[in-house]
Amino acid sequence: MGEIADTVGDGGSGIDFVGWVFFNSHFVDTFLEADFLGFGGSSTVSFIGGDGFTPLLYLIPVALLVGSGLAVGRSQGVTEAADGAVAGVFVLPPYLALSAIGTVVFRVSMETLGSTFSGQPEFLPAILLAGIVFPAVFGAIGGIVAANTGTGK
Repeated sequence: MGEIADTVGDGGSGIDFVGWVFFNSHFVDTFLEADFLGFGGSSTVSFIGGDGFTPLLYLIPVALLVGSGLAVGRSQGVTEAADGAVAGVFVLPPYLALSAIGTVVFRVSMETLGSTFSGQPEFLPAILLAGIVFPAVFGAIGGIVAANTGTGK
């Protein structure tokens, strides 16, 4: 990660790299493309696991979304699991919007002396996995937890 930051220099900020890792925690790879005088290529990479960051980062979006689904379920006063699941899925629209915005905001691009570098979260997996699947599944789980642990239980 540090090597990429050194290579990009002023072309990217720390927040861009944090965004990449956040998308990686949703199993969305980062698409990197580099070119130097006609030589280069592209690849996808995840900075979690292996020599990267700890795999415990995969728990961040899970906890965030279960907690959000729980909060929505509690605010709706759900008492049945099905109602909790439906209430929990209401975290999906804002999470989808933020995922779509994140694919644009966390784009790094630079060009200097005949070389170019760019990196960004992969668009389709960012929308499908981070924007739809994760909030639908884990938001619903949070809503179900709210239904089964509310004050009426």
